[in-house]
Amino acid sequence: MNNFTHCIQSSFYKVLHSRILWLHIIVPVLGISVFGGYFSYSPWGENDKIFGFIQAVIVAFPLMIAIAVSMLDEQEANAGNYHGILAAPYSKIISHIGNFIAISVLGLCASIFTVFGFGIIFHLMGYTAYPITLFLKLSLLVFALNFGVYIIQYMISFAFGKGISLGFGIMGTLLSCLLYYGLADGFWQYIPFGWGIRISAYYLFKVTNPQAFNTVMLDYRAGSLTMIIMTVVFMVCFVIWSKNWQGQRYKSE
Repeated sequence: MNNFTHCIQSSFYKVLHSRILWLHIIVPVLGISVFGGYFSYSPWGENDKIFGFIQAVIVAFPLMIAIAVSMLDEQEANAGNYHGILAAPYSKIISHIGNFIAISVLGLCASIFTVFGFGIIFHLMGYTAYPITLFLKLSLLVFALNFGVYIIQYMISFAFGKGISLGFGIMGTLLSCLLYYGLADGFWQYIPFGWGIRISAYYLFKVTNPQAFNTVMLDYRAGSLTMIIMTVVFMVCFVIWSKNWQGQRYKSE
């Protein structure tokens, strides 16, 4: 237990004293500023503005995850070619879990900062049809819907390097856009990049338009259940992968 606590503390220290922290501050500030400025004069209705902002955040998330995890991988690689993980006085599983918790908590904070921060600005602009707590719930939902993507992206980055990791993140962002439309009906539940864009939209339907939600309720429940099951499977795979990870063994760069 002491080793695990020490590992988490060490992982947080590394990410909080690196460019990774600034990524999780600058991007939310830019996002809030851009959308807040645009919505101040946009003719869109309040519901459309909320939908548009959340969809933009969801679409951008896979790429932001890829950048953050790639920066973490690069940091570990530069620190003696993963010496901090391979030579640690505890198992590689603990080291990877510590790193993953640190980068995930930063992602959670960034999600809250972005969505809840936008909600505060949105209310100050006079849009008060929905309580501010809705944006807090949405911020937690956005992170939860991308948790599985964090796991996949972490393993890809540490297994194959920055190039493939960033490419996978870009692909994820593009797929998020495509999976929102009807062409993905019937299989979006099995693609992690579809969880965010679909489930968040269904949740907003539930809040803003209950009648529209009734038409997608079964899809919403099926997608949510599939996401939970697949995320648990990803977590098990993460532990097995961490145990067998050998640093540069699978690197393609």
